[in-house]
Amino acid sequence: MDRELMLVFVSAFLILLLVMFLLLELSAARHKKENKLADEEMSYMMHDIKAPLNSIRGFAEGIIDGTIPKGEEEKYLQIIKSESERAAKIAEDYAVYKKLDSVRIVKKEVKIYDVICEIFLSFEKTITDKNITLSGIEEIENSRVKTVSVEGDKDLLHRAFYNLIENCVKYTPYGGSIRLHIKSDAKRVDVTLNNSGEIEKTDTEKIFAAGYRSDNSKNKNGMGLGLSIVKKISQLHGGDVTARTGNGQTSVTVTIPIK
Repeated sequence: MDRELMLVFVSAFLILLLVMFLLLELSAARHKKENKLADEEMSYMMHDIKAPLNSIRGFAEGIIDGTIPKGEEEKYLQIIKSESERAAKIAEDYAVYKKLDSVRIVKKEVKIYDVICEIFLSFEKTITDKNITLSGIEEIENSRVKTVSVEGDKDLLHRAFYNLIENCVKYTPYGGSIRLHIKSDAKRVDVTLNNSGEIEKTDTEKIFAAGYRSDNSKNKNGMGLGLSIVKKISQLHGGDVTARTGNGQTSVTVTIPIK
């Protein structure tokens, strides 16, 4: 990338970053006046989004003022890109979480397995890079659950399963495994993801609470809205989500009624 063009890009990005932060501050002030709960949720989000924003600002300023050597600019631009995606994800999760308080569900026939397969394809590179073994697909391909449908909101269900799979892939260690299991009867469908890695037994209920972080978690960068969104969407469909842990494994099961 031409250096002058790069500096224009980084400068523009830095200005956009500062504007975004000011808008978030104004939004936080407005929520604080409305009610205590909204203020607490906004505070979680503001705290979490500051880390990637500060990182972006520091690296952008380093490129502009020459602190970062020319030969390393591309490396730090990749970090800026990664951190901007993280900031966007935090803001997006917060927006989705708040929207679920008043969302109108549009129910249509949704083939659960098709939705899940589509999401797993989007994580194919990460799964390969982490040398994760994915199993259970072949069994489902050869069973009747492959074609099972539910009456639900496809966009919301996609979001729920995306967050579930993203969380599973993220916390599965290098060289670990993920197993997908789907079962159904006349009334409901159960989707279970089992992955390598244990959590504290006391955390199996808490992980679905907004803003919860385990004391033993190595990742302190998010406010933990991913799984709380999964729970909200499941419950909006008349279902639920549960977790179990033990023997070096953690399983999360999402239950959705057929109708």
